[in-house]
Amino acid sequence: MGKYVNESRLNSRKITSTIILVIGIIGFVFWGFILLAALMYMELQFLLIALFVASITALHAAMIIIAILIKRQNDMVYLYARYFEGDIDGYIYLGDMVNVVRKDEFTIYNELSRLKSKRILGNFFIRNFNGRKQIVLESKIIKCQCKNCGAIIDKRVFFAGICPYCQSSDIYAELMEK
Repeated sequence: MGKYVNESRLNSRKITSTIILVIGIIGFVFWGFILLAALMYMELQFLLIALFVASITALHAAMIIIAILIKRQNDMVYLYARYFEGDIDGYIYLGDMVNVVRKDEFTIYNELSRLKSKRILGNFFIRNFNGRKQIVLESKIIKCQCKNCGAIIDKRVFFAGICPYCQSSDIYAELMEK
C-alpha cells in the first residue's frame, strides 16, 4: 500500500479518530446520565441545567459521528489503494470502479480528489481521456528492448503494456537502462 497511501498521515487520522471516539462515548454517557437526572426533577432551575447538559450531550454525539466518518474514509483509502495495486497497465477508468466501490463516478472522483488534496492518497492523477475520466497511476519510465521485434520502447515500471510496433506484451522486454 505504501506506493499510494501516505501511511503516516493515515495513522495520525486513526489515532485522532480513536481519541475523538473515546471522548465522545465517555462524554455522551456521562452527560447523558446527568441529563436524565436533571429531567427527573422537572423544576425550572433543573430544566435550564438540562438544556445546557443536552447541548453538551449532543456535542459528544457529534464527536462519535465524526469519528465514524473518519474511519469510513480511512477504509476507503485502503480500498482505492488495493484497487490501484491490482491494476495491470496503470490506467483505470472511473466507470470501471463503480461496481467494485458501489458508488457513482462523480462520488468516486470527489473522494479521490479530496483524499489526494489531503495528501492521504497519492501517486496518481485524474484526466479526461476519450470523453471519460481516467486515473493514471504514476510510474517511472525506463527504456527496454522488445524481445520479439527488437524495438526500443518506453516501459512503465510496475505495469505491463504492449509493444507499439509488434503488439507483443512488454513483460518480456529487456531492460536497457535504469
